[in-house]
Amino acid sequence: MSASGGAPVDRSIGKCLELQPEIVSYIISFLEDTDVVTASGVCWQWYHAASRELRLREKALYRWPGEIPSSARSLCMVGEKGISQVLQLCKGITVLEISFDEPRKLTSKVITKASQTNLKKLKLRNIIFNSENARALLSSEIPDVEIYTKYKKHVSRKSRKMLLDNKELFTSIVFSSRQPHPSFYGVYPNPVFLHRCDTFGQSKVILEAKGVTELRFSSTLTHFIISNGFHLTGKDFLQLSTLNLKTFAVSHCNISEEEWSASFQNGFIFLSFLSITDCIHLGLDTIRHISGKTNLSSLQLDLRYLTQIGECILILQDSVSLINFNLCTRAYQFNEGMFFEKKWKKLKKIAIRNYGFIETKKEILDNLEQKYKLNGILVKYYNSFTVQESNIELNKNLLPILVN
Repeated sequence: MSASGGAPVDRSIGKCLELQPEIVSYIISFLEDTDVVTASGVCWQWYHAASRELRLREKALYRWPGEIPSSARSLCMVGEKGISQVLQLCKGITVLEISFDEPRKLTSKVITKASQTNLKKLKLRNIIFNSENARALLSSEIPDVEIYTKYKKHVSRKSRKMLLDNKELFTSIVFSSRQPHPSFYGVYPNPVFLHRCDTFGQSKVILEAKGVTELRFSSTLTHFIISNGFHLTGKDFLQLSTLNLKTFAVSHCNISEEEWSASFQNGFIFLSFLSITDCIHLGLDTIRHISGKTNLSSLQLDLRYLTQIGECILILQDSVSLINFNLCTRAYQFNEGMFFEKKWKKLKKIAIRNYGFIETKKEILDNLEQKYKLNGILVKYYNSFTVQESNIELNKNLLPILVN
C-alpha cells in the first residue's frame, strides 16, 4: 500500500484472497465508514467489497486507477491522483473526503480544484496540513471543513490560527487528531473539548464521542446525535432521559440492559425520532418502553444482537404512533411470519437491512411487499453485501442514519 494512497496492493499470495467474497463483505459491513475506506487498500477484492458497502450507505469510493463513479452525493477518495478527472466525470458531489493511507502533505491545488465545484463539505483525513493549504481554503467558498490527522502536530499552528482567525468565512471548522489520544481542538462552532463535552445551552449537538469521557447536558437540548458512545454511562442516559429531546441517535454504547430499561421506562417522553445501532445490551424490556412512547414516529433499531427478534417485532406492533421503522437484522433471524402476528397501528414505511450470507428469496420479498401494500405500507429490503437490489421500490428517506 503506497503512502500516497494509490492502488490497493495485489497480494496474490495473501491470505485475504482465500476468503469467500461474501465473508469479506460480511466483515466490512461491521466497520465504520473511515475503516471501510482503509480496508479498501488491502487488495482489489477488498476494494470492490468496500465500494459495494459504501454504495449501500449512499457514498462512493475511488482509488486510482479504479473506475470513476459516474455520480455521487458523497465521495471518499484515497490519494489525490486523478482528482481532476474525478471532479470532472463524477456528477453531483456535495461532500468530498480526501484521505491517505499514511500521513502525507496535501498539495494546495487539490483544494483549489475542489473549490471550483459545488462542494458543501470537505473532509481531509490523515494529511499533514500547512499554511498553504489554509490559504487555499480561505480563498475557496467551501462552507464546512473537517481536518482529521494522526497527530496534532500534523496541523501547523500557523495554519490552524489562519482558519480560526477567519472562522466567519465558514459554517463550521473541525480539527481532530487520534494520537497521543483522540481529541477535538479548535472546533467552531461546536463546543467539543478534550475529554469533555458541554452543550452550553445549544439545542442541537452532533458529537463524535471517541475520547470523550465526561458529558454535561443543557436543559435546552432537543436534538442529540452521538456516535461511538463507548464511555456513556447509565447515569448519562438517565440525565438525557429527563430532557425534552425530540431527536436522539446513539451508536456503540455499552451500558447494561438494566440501565437501558431504567432510562426509557419513564424518560424520553418527547422523542419523535430514535436511532440505536451497534448497542449489544438492548433488551425486550427496553423495547416495551420504546413501544409505549406516544410521540415516537420514526424508529431505527439494530436488532442483530437480540435473540428474541420475533417477540420484539410483536411488541413494536403495539405502538400507537410509529410511522417509519428501519430495522437491521441478521440473515438467520429473518422470518416473514414475524411481521404479520398483528396489524401495525399507523406504520406507513418499513426498511429492512439484512446482514449475512443468505440471500432472501425473491418470492418472500414480493409476498411481504404485497401483503403490506394492501395496508398502505411501503416496504424496502436490501442486503448488506449485495449490489443487486430487489424489485421493491427504494425510498432514500428510510436508509440508516449515518452519524459522522
